[in-house]
Parts: sequence; C-alpha cells; structure tokens
Amino acid sequence: MPHQHTDREYQAQLNIIRDRVVAMTEKVQAMFDIAFRAYIENDVSIIEKTSALEDEVNALEIEIDDLCVSVLAKRQPVASDLRFLVAVLKLVPNLERIGDHAVTVCRRASERPNGVGLADTGSLRAMAESLRAMLDDAKKAFIEYNASLAINIIERDAILDAHYAEIFRETLKLIEKDHANTFAAMSHQSVIKNLERMGDHVKNIAELIVYMTGGQDVRHRESRESAQKPIRGVLFLCVHNSARSQIAEAFAKRIFPEGVEVFSAGSDPATSVNPLAIRTMAEIGIDISSQKPKRIVSVPLDKVDAVITLCDEEICVDIPTKRSEKWSLPDPSRFTGSDDEIREKMNALRNEIRFRIESARRELFR
Repeated sequence: MPHQHTDREYQAQLNIIRDRVVAMTEKVQAMFDIAFRAYIENDVSIIEKTSALEDEVNALEIEIDDLCVSVLAKRQPVASDLRFLVAVLKLVPNLERIGDHAVTVCRRASERPNGVGLADTGSLRAMAESLRAMLDDAKKAFIEYNASLAINIIERDAILDAHYAEIFRETLKLIEKDHANTFAAMSHQSVIKNLERMGDHVKNIAELIVYMTGGQDVRHRESRESAQKPIRGVLFLCVHNSARSQIAEAFAKRIFPEGVEVFSAGSDPATSVNPLAIRTMAEIGIDISSQKPKRIVSVPLDKVDAVITLCDEEICVDIPTKRSEKWSLPDPSRFTGSDDEIREKMNALRNEIRFRIESARRELFR
C-alpha cells in the first residue's frame, strides 16, 4: 500500500488523483462491456451510451493531467510520490486509448447487417473474457499497489494474442467457405484486432503499476533478458498441428535437454494427426499415434520461452520473453504422386525436422 503523509492536504490531493484514475478505469470498463455486447448481440440500440462515456473519459484524462501537474509544480514530490505521478501521467492515455478501441468496436456493430453470423462466437467470448479479467485485475493492482498481480497481467497478454491468432484463422476459413462472408469476416477481424490492441494497453498499464510500486522498469523486459534467460519451454507451431509440429514435438522431447518442456499447437488444429506423419515416425520407432492436435490457448504459454513456427501460413503469437524462429517446411497435405513418392517426401521432411531440432538444441541450450 502507498505511504500515507502526515500532511493531510497533500495526501488528499494524491487520493483525489487515485480516485479519478479508478473512476476513469470503471468508465472504460463500461465502454468495453457495451461495445462487446453491441457487437456480439448485434444490438445497435446501446451504442450511443459509449459516446457519453467517451466524453467523460476524455474529461477525466484532462482533469487527471492537470491535477498531476499541479502537485508536481507545488509539492515537488520525490521517491514513491514522484513515481506515482509519473506512472499516472503515462497510464491515463492508455485508458483513453482502450476507450477509443471500444468506440471502434461499436462502429463495427453498427455496420454489421442483421443476421450475419460470427466466425466463432465462443472463441470471441473467451477472448473478451480474458481481456475483461486483465482490465479488472489492472484496476485491482493499481488500488492495492500489487506488483505481483501486475506482472501476472503482463504474462497473460500472450493468451490474448493466442486467441487473436486462432480467431483470425477462423475468419479466413469463413471467407474461403463463401466469399459472400467477406464483409462480415473483415468486420470480425477488425473487432479482434481492437481487442488485441486493448490488451496491449492493459499490459502497458500493468508495466506502469510495477514501476509505480517499486521503481522497476519492466518495459521491453523480454528483449533485454532473452539473451540471458535459460529456455524452460519450446512451442512448435503450424496451422493444423497435424504433421510438421507433431513430428518436431516428438523429436524435441527426445533430443532437447532433460527438464525442458516441449509443446506443439496450431491456430486451426485438425481433428487428428496426419496418418503420413504417424507412418514416417513409426518407421524409425517413434509412436505418435496417440498425440492430438491442440489449440494454442490450451498450451501453458507462461512456460514457453521459445516459439518455432514450421510453416508460412501460421500467425505468429507474441509470447513475452520468447525467442522465435520460422522454418518454412513443405505441407504434407499437399504432397502428390504415388504412395512410394509420398513416402519418400515424408521421410525427407522427417529427416529435415530432426536435423533442425538437433541444430536448435545446440543454439538454444549452449
């Protein structure tokens, strides 16, 4: 909890600023709730409520800025008080931008024709629930000066990015199925991009809370630490998680050092592992027949420090502290020719993946 001053007037000024930030956060939360409900339920009747809230949010941003500048000029704060004011001055623009993104989502709701279905309502709800929980926890972390909760929010941004990748893939499938769905799919993509950007702003807020509570600047932490931090887990990605990434996971579990966790997943997982992959691995004594394609959000992303994408089609997922590589390997589902020719191509792919896994072991764990 923040230090309480014996100067009651000074403490009252800081309390007013804190209360205004909490009020601004609550209004932004309300804007998000209205925007998401308007889009998911195709209910344009409630959109106008965001306009009034946007005006209130903008007014609070200006008021908070003025209050902070006044305290800085008159009180010349130091230490924790100075950190608090600096954090607030940087925090409120992020709140205002979240509100702007909510307004954009409302516009998408007003543009969407009645009766046009969504690519994956369940996935969209899950993404929105993850974002709402991050925003709730950011408010709580700010009120309670809870740095550990703020760090947890930063780590959870990767889950939001994984939702984005999977839903984006679903919208592409919607267009492929029927070009008449293009407008609805593009609207859907706009919505999830705005949700993803809201998550980035919540992450920024969490980073500022960490700074506010203890003076630690954790911005760009992943890029600063990536060269020194040991690899705990590796995630292999390909769209359907049915062949290339399954083969890579099987090899990595045998080749990578003991204790390193290995996962594979895809933004559009198939229902089962490709029989060609099962056969080519069985020929060298490795059984992957019991493996199952997985969604990216099912992977414990907080344990992943390296992401290796095995195809050009997969959407990259931004995981904090990650090291990333892309291996452009051929898609077995597109192999043509006789059974012997396809077997030969699969064996060549398997051997290429094993060679790359062995190389990755030397690079990642030296």
